[in-house]
Amino acid sequence: MLSTRATKFLAAQERAAFISDEKRIRALFEKHNVPFSQALLDFHLNFAGYTETYMFDTFVYGLAHEAPKFAPKADLSILPEHTPTRQPLLVSCMDCHPAYGRHLDAEGVYYEDGIAVAANFAIKVERDAFIKEISYRGETYIEWKRVTNKFEDDGDLIDRIQKRFKKYFQKDLSDKFTEVYYAEDVLVKIHNNDVKAWGIKGSSMFAFQELA
Repeated sequence: MLSTRATKFLAAQERAAFISDEKRIRALFEKHNVPFSQALLDFHLNFAGYTETYMFDTFVYGLAHEAPKFAPKADLSILPEHTPTRQPLLVSCMDCHPAYGRHLDAEGVYYEDGIAVAANFAIKVERDAFIKEISYRGETYIEWKRVTNKFEDDGDLIDRIQKRFKKYFQKDLSDKFTEVYYAEDVLVKIHNNDVKAWGIKGSSMFAFQELA
C-alpha cells in the first residue's frame, strides 16, 4: 500500500489508457512459456499507464502496451538472456528506450540497467514522490546538484555515513538494495557499494562534508 504522499504523487499524473484485462496479461506469460507472476500482474494493474519523464524521454509504466513507442505491441518484452532456467526472469516494466533497462523480476524486484535498486515498484514510486516533495519550498522549485565524485573514492565512506548519518536514515524509502538518508539540504543514497549524494544548488554542502 502506498503512502499518502505517493498516492497524491500518482494522482497528480495523467494515467493513459492501458491494458486492464487481467486475462490478456496472464495469456502473455503462457505465450512466452514463462511462469505466471502475481507480483508482475499486480504491478501492471496498479501502475500501468502512469508516465514519468527524464530530460526529453518518457517512460510509460506497464508490462504491455496497446500503442507503444519502443516496446512490442501488446506483448511482454523479456531480456533474451533471462529465462527461468538461466538468470532470473527480467521483464520490461516500462515503454522506454531499451538503453534505460527498466525491468522487474518475477518477485517484483525493480531493476535499472540490470541492477536491482528497489524491492518492489511501490518503493520506487515512494522515492520519486519524496524527491518531488523535497524539491519544493512552497511554490519555489529547489534545484539539486550532484556532489563531486571525490567523496565516493573513500572506501570507508559508507561505514561513516551509516554511523554518523544514522538519525537521517529514511526507513520507509530504504530496503536491502538501497539506503536513503536525508538532512534538509543533503540527500544520500547508498546502493551497490556506491555512494551518491546531492545538495541544494548554491549551498555550501557543509553538512555532507562534515559527514564525510
